[in-house]
Amino acid sequence: MKTISEKQARRTVKVGVHRIEPSLYLRVWRGGSKNFIQKLTVGGKRVEIGLGGFPAVSFAEARKQATINRAAVMMGQDPRSNRVVRMEAPKPTFADMEKDVFRAKLPTWKGESAAKNWRRFMDRYAMPVIGTVPVDRIGREDLLKILVPIWTDKPAVAKKLRQNIKAVMAAAVSHGHCDINLAGEVLDGALPKQKAVAAHHAALPWQDIPATLDAIEATDSPLAAKAAFRFLILTGCRINEALGATWNEIDGDLWTIPGSRMKTGKEHRVPLSPAALAVIKGMKPLADYSGLIFPSVQGGKMMNQSSIRRVRERAGIEATTHGFRSSFRDWCADTGKPRELAEAALAHVVGGVEGAYFRSDLFDRRRTLMEQWAAHCTQTPAQVVHLKTA
Repeated sequence: MKTISEKQARRTVKVGVHRIEPSLYLRVWRGGSKNFIQKLTVGGKRVEIGLGGFPAVSFAEARKQATINRAAVMMGQDPRSNRVVRMEAPKPTFADMEKDVFRAKLPTWKGESAAKNWRRFMDRYAMPVIGTVPVDRIGREDLLKILVPIWTDKPAVAKKLRQNIKAVMAAAVSHGHCDINLAGEVLDGALPKQKAVAAHHAALPWQDIPATLDAIEATDSPLAAKAAFRFLILTGCRINEALGATWNEIDGDLWTIPGSRMKTGKEHRVPLSPAALAVIKGMKPLADYSGLIFPSVQGGKMMNQSSIRRVRERAGIEATTHGFRSSFRDWCADTGKPRELAEAALAHVVGGVEGAYFRSDLFDRRRTLMEQWAAHCTQTPAQVVHLKTA
């Protein structure tokens, strides 16, 4: 915007606002009347102050009053009333707030995938749009710009991303940086409807497990990755529980998984069959200072889930690692194993009245169950023991 002089102002000037100096302007109205205005930020809010009409008030007088007003603002006063105003501290940006929330949530996540997904989704979708925006300036349009393009094409990613943004904005609200969480119900009506998709982990028929173990062993994958894959199939555990297993969790044929690594948050005892123990024994030569049974090939840290995925791809297995828990559950059902044993082996939470009375982890009976499962998986003879339902 070009500045205007007093000489120019006395002539016919175009309707609009013309700059005289920083914060001081001359407004020209339809009909030709002119007056001075000053735009200042007072107490964190943008205000406009009238300084009188021109030429009744000269340029020199307007400049003098504008200087006085700027000095008042710098001293924490409102030049409109000469009252002291509370200067609000600048609001944190979304990126600043997100860092605090991420650090707070990090210890609560089991395994590395939750943290990696949070970071990947935020950096790819949210940060380019609102990362540098103060949290009180983020609007519905900003969030819709992030979510709408992926809401129907990548529904799982979009829902998780919205949940993460909502957590950051909730923290901003709780700290008094903004008044409403725009990532919450406010967005519901503006987001397109997602198709309902039943989410199931791809699983193999339990009859195919022996051949699958052979296929895993036949790949040229690292020893630790193949062993970890074999171990999680034989024990029916989740992938993070297997990859995080340490030597000090093993006591003979008992593996005790601490509650910090369990989905339920409760300690879980796993009876190890001879086949599972053989897998662990084979890892002894690779033991390092990390204490992990299945360390990463880089050493000293937990193996990444992608290592198991590569084994699965090389073996041509069309099932997820979690799907092998479904294979185990189907084997239990099809071979007449008691339901409570299967649920206890998978560390599932049993709800309702049944769960209220279901206090034993049935460890001794599960020992026989897991030996029979391992015998099926490895196609080795096993002593047949009838598992009573009561």
